[in-house]
Parts: sequence; C-alpha cells; structure tokens
Amino acid sequence: MQENVISLCSQYTDLPAEDQTFIKNFAAGLPAIAEISGADIFLDCLCRDGNSAVVVAEARRTDGHSLYQEDVVGKLAFPDNEPGVFRTFQTGKACRELRAVTQENVPVQQNAAPLLNENGQLVAVLIRERNIREQLARNRKYEEVTQTNRRLAETLASMEEQPSADISESQYMAVQLREMNHRIKNNLQMLSSMMSMEARRCADAKAETILSKNVARILTVASFHDMLSTLGEGSDVAVRPLLEKVIECVRTCIPEDGCRIGFSVSGDDLIIRSTQASPLMMAVNELLTNSVRHAFPGRETGSIEIRMLNNPPYRSIILTDDGVGFAAEAKNQRSIGLSIVDATVRDKLKGVFSISSGLYGGVSARIDF
Repeated sequence: MQENVISLCSQYTDLPAEDQTFIKNFAAGLPAIAEISGADIFLDCLCRDGNSAVVVAEARRTDGHSLYQEDVVGKLAFPDNEPGVFRTFQTGKACRELRAVTQENVPVQQNAAPLLNENGQLVAVLIRERNIREQLARNRKYEEVTQTNRRLAETLASMEEQPSADISESQYMAVQLREMNHRIKNNLQMLSSMMSMEARRCADAKAETILSKNVARILTVASFHDMLSTLGEGSDVAVRPLLEKVIECVRTCIPEDGCRIGFSVSGDDLIIRSTQASPLMMAVNELLTNSVRHAFPGRETGSIEIRMLNNPPYRSIILTDDGVGFAAEAKNQRSIGLSIVDATVRDKLKGVFSISSGLYGGVSARIDF
C-alpha cells in the first residue's frame, strides 16, 4: 500500500518527493485509525487539474461492516459527490458530517481533515466515512409522518368549515377520534425512530442496549394502539394477529448482521378482551426481545416458538427458544425486563409468570392468565 502512495502521487499530482514520502509514512498508520474509530478511512490527494482528487490510501474497518466491496485506491473523487473533501482542499479547514456519495454510489456521511506537511502546507485530506442509509430511511419516515399529520389536520379543518347540516355530530367526533389515534401512533413511531438513532450513535454499550429495548417497547405500543383504536372498550380481539405484530416489531430490532431467527406461532386460537391485549403483548414483547438479545450469542441461526393454549378458565402463552439457556444460579436474578413481565402479568392480567431453562439449553417462559 505504501509504495502505491508514491506511484499514485507521481501519476496524478505535482507534489514534491518529500511530500510524497510524508504522505506514504502517514498512510502506514491508517489501519490503526480505522480500528480505533470503527470507520472506513481514506487519504485523498488533489489532482493536477484541481477538479478531482485521487484516493492514494485506504483502511477499512475490520468488523465486517465496511461500506466498500472493492478496493478504491487509485479511483477518483469529484466535488459533486464529495463536497466536504473539496471544501477542505480549498479552505484548509476540517469539515464534519457532510453528506457524500462513494465511488460505489453508497450515501455516506464524511468527516474530512487537512493533512499538513512539516511546513504547514496542505498535502492531502484525511477522510472518515459512516453509513447513513438508515438515517436517510428515517428521514423519509419523518416526512411521511409529517405529511400524514398535515393531511389529517386539513381534513378536520375542512369538516369544521362545513355547515352543521352536512355532517352529524357522531361523524364529526369519529373523524376527531381517528385523527387523534393517527397522531398518537405517528408520534410514537417518530419517538422510537429518534431513540433508535440515538442508540446507534451511543458510545456506551449499556446505554445503547437500554435505548434499543425502549425502542422495541414504543414500537409495540404504537402497533397495538393502531390495531385497538378501531375497537370499542370491552370488545374481543384475536391473539394471533397481535402476536404477529409483536414479532414484526421485534424483527426490526435485530441487526442486519445478527442471528437469523425463525419465529413460529401455533396452538389454539385465543380470543381475549381488548383491555387485556396491550399488557399481554407488552409482556410477550419483553420476552421475545430478551431471547433475541441473549439466547443466541455467536449463532448464525436460532428459533423461537410461541404456543397458545386454551384451558378454561385460564389461557396460556408459552415462548420457547433453542438458545443457550441460563445458569441455575441466575434463575432468581431477574432482569428489569423480566421483572416488568412478572408485574404486568400479576397486576394487569391477574395471572402467573414462570420461566425455566432446560438441562441442555433453551428457555421456556409461560404466562397463565
């Protein structure tokens, strides 16, 4: 890589030999910078034409999350795709968190810093890149939420302007209620998106875990609010669609490079009161999230089964995974999440929660209510 630096500098730039050697020596430390920053790192030099820059050295992150599929050393960068890099070439000042497009057409966020030689002259630009695909997706989601709220508000405003003879009070109240429910759901989704972004940017692993768990909880509440808002108080609701909603929410919290987990729902078709739905699904969400996060360390695949049993006067939900299980001494040391489940089942469902681990691994959690 270091010899490549000299060759590329000679081919594309007018940098003197001493500057080329300086850049070559600096490039030797790029792998350490990539390792400590957890990002892809590049070194660009301005080409003779002043309208392009050449990548003279690179170091990719070693955790398998590099943004690049191919070697980009020797490829050119242009102002339209990487404005922050060229601003640094022009001003000699660092640029932070500017959007750019890589040579492989991947949207990224760049930090660019000037590399100065011993005489204080700018000879190259050091670049750190971070993937912003998820951020762009969330920005689109925010825009969709904003547009939905705007359309609903306009609908309600137009109805208020109509003569009272054109619309009954019950219709008017129904529209108001529908708008309120939509806004609650959308605001919950926006809150979860914001917390998810904060979790990914959080340097503290414990804080990241707490934020991610709360994201799953909020998404679950938003999903059930959307489903249950159409039902009257005391109505009956089928459990299976609710479980599928929970699974859908939990899947969104599994990293793209994480364990591939198969979920299955089986057993009796349970029907419960709508007032039981939210606490029951919140408990199930906690248990599923717990399994997803802890049951399959180092595994590529895993499975979680949810069974429904109808044994009047009781109903049961049993969740079983084929993970590592937990040690005997840990059975009485419940996490905050399991404590939430126990309290929810006891206080809201007037039921009993139990959990056990098999001799050869796996965990079975049971809710009787």
